[in-house]
Amino acid sequence: LGHEYNEGQGEDAKKNDEDCEYKSMLGTDGSFQYHWISKNKLEKLRNTPHHYFAIYSRENFKVDKIYYLPVDRVIGEIEAVYLQAELKRQILNESSTTQKQKNIDAHKSFSLSKIIRLGATLVYENK
Repeated sequence: LGHEYNEGQGEDAKKNDEDCEYKSMLGTDGSFQYHWISKNKLEKLRNTPHHYFAIYSRENFKVDKIYYLPVDRVIGEIEAVYLQAELKRQILNESSTTQKQKNIDAHKSFSLSKIIRLGATLVYENK
């Protein structure tokens, strides 16, 4: 796809100097995961305009397909999960006299059928 892979922290890749987020899954019956969503991570995702979803073959572990969605198609659902987890954390902290809880419940998954319903376009297919 012409992306420059980033081996360090931050964005997964860049294309034309714009950040790209990659999610992957093995086969088509799993889901693409956004884990440990924090306020900072949510902001980074919001500022990463391109989100790609790669499906690896169960037979040879090579990329079969890659789908693309712009961030505005996924960020609302990711933010909703973060806000739910943050509300839960605040409630726990208000009722607790011990150490304050961190927001560790914010995870969002997307199935292949869900990203297609959100308008994902197939940008790569291994033939």
